[in-house]
Amino acid sequence: MEFAVVHTLKKGNSGMMAEAICNLIKQHGYPYKCFSLEDVLNGSQISCDILIVLGGDGTILTSIHNLEDPETPIFGISYGRGGYLAEGKPENAIECVKKILSGEYHLERHIRLEVKLNDVKIGDAINEIYISNVLPGKVIEYTIIIDNNKLATNVGDGIIISTPLGSTAYNLSNLGPAVDDLIDCIIINPVLSLSYVPPIIIPASRKISLLIPKIDSSLLIDGYIRRTSPDSFVEIAKSQVYTVFVRVTGESWFVQRLRKRLHW
Repeated sequence: MEFAVVHTLKKGNSGMMAEAICNLIKQHGYPYKCFSLEDVLNGSQISCDILIVLGGDGTILTSIHNLEDPETPIFGISYGRGGYLAEGKPENAIECVKKILSGEYHLERHIRLEVKLNDVKIGDAINEIYISNVLPGKVIEYTIIIDNNKLATNVGDGIIISTPLGSTAYNLSNLGPAVDDLIDCIIINPVLSLSYVPPIIIPASRKISLLIPKIDSSLLIDGYIRRTSPDSFVEIAKSQVYTVFVRVTGESWFVQRLRKRLHW
């Protein structure tokens, strides 16, 4: 079994912890690779059996999107502001890694959303897709279609399409529902509509299409920006690829994230 460890240079103490974790892996006789986030941003692809990431949610998402095998199991250790995608903390990082090295862990699979732009796949979202006007402060008009059935044409600041995992992220900030990871669904959450449109939850077996007829728009997949031209057609459906997280405790991760997110 081969490990990879990614850490962010912006948090100096994460580098020291990454070194300690690599030494621990070496002591157990496993091969490993160590990357900085900057290595990953510069195009280093990560190939391993288990990925350990030290950083915030942005570091974790970036690392996942640069895995050669997108279903490689990931364990996050929080060194960021939120750390909602990380189960580990600096104070228990070594203990968590020891459990992983001893096989005392289980895996959790989380759905992703496949995104197509004008019939061409452009990526899979782990948390959410956000579509807005490319010009800050300007509204966007879009039509929501579910399984070839037109739902509504709406005008507002944008729209969030979220996975259950992402429901506790930007979706929750926009007053969307927090959805348990065990529920196989997609959340549609319009942002500041001129006429109120509530968040909608649909089964993940359905397909969402968004027609953006009049303006250039900005399409973000987990924070990655792609600009679309007028008359763009965006299709969103459950991906065949899952995000796989390593878990070392039996507590509901959804409950952990929600408690942390709402400071309960």
